[in-house]
Amino acid sequence: MKQRLSIYLTIILIVTALTPSHAGANNATFSDIDGHWAEEDIEALAEAGIVNGYVDGTFRPNNEITRSEFVKLVVDAFDLKSNDAGARDTYFYADTYTMKNSLHETYHWALPEISIATIRGLIHGTGPNTFSPNVPLTREQLAVIFDNLIYEATPFLLQRLSEAGFPTGYEAHKYKDFDDISEWSVHKVDRLTVIRFIQGYNGYFNPKQPATRGEVAHLINKLLGVADDQGVTTVFSGYYYETLPDEVPYEMREWVDGLDYDNFEEDINDSFVAHSENRTYAAVSRLGSPCDGIQLKSLRDSYGTLTAFFEYTTNHVVPYVCPESIELHVKVVKLPLVDEVEVKINK
Repeated sequence: MKQRLSIYLTIILIVTALTPSHAGANNATFSDIDGHWAEEDIEALAEAGIVNGYVDGTFRPNNEITRSEFVKLVVDAFDLKSNDAGARDTYFYADTYTMKNSLHETYHWALPEISIATIRGLIHGTGPNTFSPNVPLTREQLAVIFDNLIYEATPFLLQRLSEAGFPTGYEAHKYKDFDDISEWSVHKVDRLTVIRFIQGYNGYFNPKQPATRGEVAHLINKLLGVADDQGVTTVFSGYYYETLPDEVPYEMREWVDGLDYDNFEEDINDSFVAHSENRTYAAVSRLGSPCDGIQLKSLRDSYGTLTAFFEYTTNHVVPYVCPESIELHVKVVKLPLVDEVEVKINK
């Protein structure tokens, strides 16, 4: 079915920094955040299962955060996956695992997230074959990783933000300690300052100062606050033999029922579009291991045709965790009502 209807994408503008309101002591998730300036952000992320505290019930918002802790939070908060199945068993930094007799023996607890962040372009290490996972994260490193998340990795929820553009200017030069900002980070610090995602303290950016757990919680929650699903809902994500929700159109159900595991042809029968009275549905299928999956990467509207770009993903896991079986995966998303839809898949 092909008709025409244009979708007009709105532009997201980041305005001033969020001003959190503070929950009362009786409502606090952690015993040490009542009255803290990032209390609301910490509470929101804890409720979403993104951050955890310590066994004594504290969060320690003013404590430094390590590079590995930060990377894990970002990967988890934005559900980042690897798009390079061939790199699943590749370990990029010698200080994230140990070897014995040519075999991997131990792994850093955040190795999967560090690997995903490397593949997605969020991080590039601190030196030749090193990541320094347990070293405190500096504020300029934080800025670089957030900028790479928005403008390089660009998960679907941040697509509109990445495309919104920003005023030109050299905001970073206004910091009194501008000369202390490393050359490799100054462009990123400038861009995030222009869109007012980050800011300094009393005119200083303090680029070499370690970031705190409270600061990171505030910025992650702030970024989640401007995330935009563009009216898209994931209806189903699972295996072809599982029951689809009732709302999936009949013709799409027939398509899924007709998928042949034994004779699956990826290049011919890997996507399907169906329309209901008030929504459009797009489905994608793939063969892969239980660790593999499918994600919607972006939407593009061009001359009345909405193109949905999907990509094949894989969890980056240590060896022997992912079963070796092959499954037929199916993902169904509900789009805004459009008449002409094209599906493209990055495999």
